[in-house]
Order: sequence, then structure tokens, then C-alpha cells
Amino acid sequence: MGRRAVLSRLLLLLLLGILLLSNSVLAGADHYAGLVVRFGDGSTYTECVSFGEESITGAQVLQRSALSVVTQAGPMGVAVCKIGSEGCNYPAEPCFCKCEGGQDCFYWAYYHLKNGKWEYSPVGAGSYHVHDGDVEGWAWGSGTFGSSGAQPPHLTFDEICATPTATATATPLPTLTPSSAARPTDTPVPPPTATPTPVPTFTSTPVPFSVSFAAIPDRIAAGECASLQWDVEGVRAVYLDGSPVTGHEERKICPRQKITYTLRMELPGGSVEIRRVTVDVLAPAATPVPAVSPSAGLPRRATTTPSPTAVPFSATATPTPVPPTATPLPCPTPTPTAMITATTPVPLPAAPKPASTVAEESGGSAKGKLLAYGVFAVLAGVLLALLGIRGMGGHG
Repeated sequence: MGRRAVLSRLLLLLLLGILLLSNSVLAGADHYAGLVVRFGDGSTYTECVSFGEESITGAQVLQRSALSVVTQAGPMGVAVCKIGSEGCNYPAEPCFCKCEGGQDCFYWAYYHLKNGKWEYSPVGAGSYHVHDGDVEGWAWGSGTFGSSGAQPPHLTFDEICATPTATATATPLPTLTPSSAARPTDTPVPPPTATPTPVPTFTSTPVPFSVSFAAIPDRIAAGECASLQWDVEGVRAVYLDGSPVTGHEERKICPRQKITYTLRMELPGGSVEIRRVTVDVLAPAATPVPAVSPSAGLPRRATTTPSPTAVPFSATATPTPVPPTATPLPCPTPTPTAMITATTPVPLPAAPKPASTVAEESGGSAKGKLLAYGVFAVLAGVLLALLGIRGMGGHG
């Protein structure tokens, strides 16, 4: 075998080894996805991210790139707070720190390249599945949740990722015979034919719309608190009473009066869904006041019960009896009778007296009357006697 033939065979073997090695490398490279990131100053970053799984999430595409990424995990999935040097330093500050206080909202808008144009993602990066050949886009700019004025530049998968090296078909080496060894002849080897591998196209299935919005409990007493909860899927943006929120949250509320909360959701097709929840706040129970009767608390007026038998008090002057005498007495000078005035007191009810006492009092009263009558008769007799003696003297 000539020297030229040996060198040709060695080169052919080396080429076949390189092709086999590239095939094994391609088999381990698995799948690729394009990544386009547009920063606030207009600069653009692109990268072709490889992965071995059948699909990965949009958040994993970012995390497997060469960029530094800050995310926040929550009930709705993963929220992207910062890419590179632009965004919010969670947890030192809120993930959406540029959307607070009524100022213009700046955040990372998430896109997918569909049918040659960017489409705003209907779900978060933690819920969207990326397959081989997909292109993911991120843009920092102002807007509202669900729409943004900033978009990444339009770049296709072929512009971002180099097409994987095609599998080469090797031509088998010819079998050497003794005659050919005696008379070497060089057989030209045709170059390998490269067959391009088609890139599969995957169609993502949109997440169906669902919403759950409730206050637990929906009736509280004044001074108590309740829990406001909502879980939303398959929407572009969610607003609670006009403020942007994530799709899965729970908040403690302590209203002082009856209040209604409104949850507004923007669907990918442009329609709007609204849900409302009312929390009823009961007033504190009033302390019962005891009933007061009309006469309660008023001073009572003293009443005087008249005595059944009111006997007026009277004072009777008892004359002193004068013993009869034969000596004529001078005619008595009329003496004015002293008027005894007695103030009649208000009689008080007297206790009933025993029958014996009543009898004694009745007897004493009768004796007094008889004695008075006797004295009066004696005085009348004396007076008549004196008048008779004086009449006799006059006639003599």
C-alpha cells in the first residue's frame, strides 16, 4: 500500500471519528430555546439556552442563562423581580417596588414569539412550559399588569441559536484484496452528505380561566378581622379595587363598617371579568337599660288618713262648790268668763281600749256630770235665798 493511500485512510478514519463524536455531543445537548432580554436603556441580550428535559418553565430558561436573576416564589408561581442590574432587590424591597404609591409602574414584561410576533404571556414564568425551538422574551418598561409599552427586539430562533450540526452519513471503507495490495489504486471517497434535522414546532395550550374570590367570614362584629382570599388562573392581569395584585393572595382585613371589595380580571382575549365580595360589619350590641315605671324614682307624697272618729278637744271649767251658809252673802259680781281656746291637733288613730277602761271612763263622766248639776243647784238656791232676804228687808 502506498504512502498516499495510507494517509487517505487515516484522514477518512479521523473524519468518521469527528462525525461520531459530534453525533454523541448533539445527542447530549438535548433541546434549545432562544432568550431575548431588552433592558431599560435599550440594550439587548440574547442567549441560546440548552436543556435536557422535554420542556422547562420560562423561569428556568432565565435561571439557566448567564444572567443574574432575582425571583419571588408565591402561590401563583414565580415572579421575576430583577434581571441583571435592573429591577427590585427582593426580599430587601418588594418584588414590584416600582409599582407602588400611585407612580408609573415599571416591571419585567414577559413575552413569547408566536407566528413571527411577540405575544404577552397569559401566565407567569413559573407556569409557562418552554419546548425545543421556542423563543422567550423579556422587556423592562412602564405599563400595567397585562400590557406593557416595552417589547424585546424581534429575533427568530435561527438568529439566536445556531442550527445544530446535522447528522453525517459515513461511507463504508472498501475491502482490500491481495491484488489491490500488489497494485495499489486510490479509490476516491465521496464527502459525507449532511442531512438537516428539522426543528419540531410545539403549540402551547393556554391555561383555562378560573377564579375563586371570597371573604372568610363575610360577617364580623365591629373590631374583628376577616381573611380576603382569591385564586385566579388564565388571565392577563388582576386588580383589587383598582390596584394591581398577583393571581393568588390572602389578605387580613379589619373594616369598621360594611364594605364591598371588587376583583377585576383582564382575559387574554381583551374581555374583563369582575367579582365582588361584601363584608358585613355588625354594630356592637347596646347595653339594655332597665325599664322605669312612671312612679319609680319620684318622691312619694305623704298622705294623711283621717281618723275614723275625730273627737275635738274641749276644756270644761269645773266651778268650785260653795258650802251653804246662813249669812247672807253679797251679790256676786259677774266675772267675765275666761275663754279657753284649745287648738285642735290633728288626731292620730288611737289604739282600741279595753272594755273595762271604756266602762270606767263612762262611769267617771256620769259622776262628774251629777256633781256639776248638784253644785249648780246649790248655787241657785243660795242666790234665790239672798234675793228673798233682801226683798224682805226692803218692805220692813
